[in-house]
Amino acid sequence: MKFLFFSFVTLLSIHFLPAQVKHEVSIQSGFYNNGVIRFTSLDGAASFDHQNSFSLGIGYQYNFSTKYSFKLPFNWQSNKLTGSSIGASGEGMQEDINLSTINIPILFSINLNNYFFIDAGPVLHFETENSPQGYLDKQNGIGFALGAGLQYQILPLTIFAKPTLQLLSLLPFDASDYHERIFSRGIVIGVSYGL
Repeated sequence: MKFLFFSFVTLLSIHFLPAQVKHEVSIQSGFYNNGVIRFTSLDGAASFDHQNSFSLGIGYQYNFSTKYSFKLPFNWQSNKLTGSSIGASGEGMQEDINLSTINIPILFSINLNNYFFIDAGPVLHFETENSPQGYLDKQNGIGFALGAGLQYQILPLTIFAKPTLQLLSLLPFDASDYHERIFSRGIVIGVSYGL
């Protein structure tokens, strides 16, 4: 009887080994500290202070092997900033800015072992809200994301958390002179389910 039980448990665990899971779907949320950067310094340009930012998303992952995978998350990100500038009369002005984007990172991931991973790749992103209009450059374009994190499997679930860096509008679709870009530093947490 013990032999049958041991055989059943062994066969069941072999069936659920990570190498067997080719497709995964995930839900995730991120919390960020943002800034606005320009590649050229400008005297008299507006400055921006971070208030808060977060994201919600779903994703798909294809595992080539236990070491390499392709990730395609689909995230909505909300950014709140305060812009400060000097008006024509010389008075200081402040404006609250709400910026929302749809971000689609196309990430290549490497599992360093069972618990640690690194992922990086381009981010296709589209602005859905930028108010007030004209205070911050449009954030439609191609950016870049880089993350390194921890994962823990409780089959068929994988729980993950990763610190991440993200630069939007590295290649803006609506380019302007001295284009402003959103740079995010934060943490993404989520759960994936192996199909």
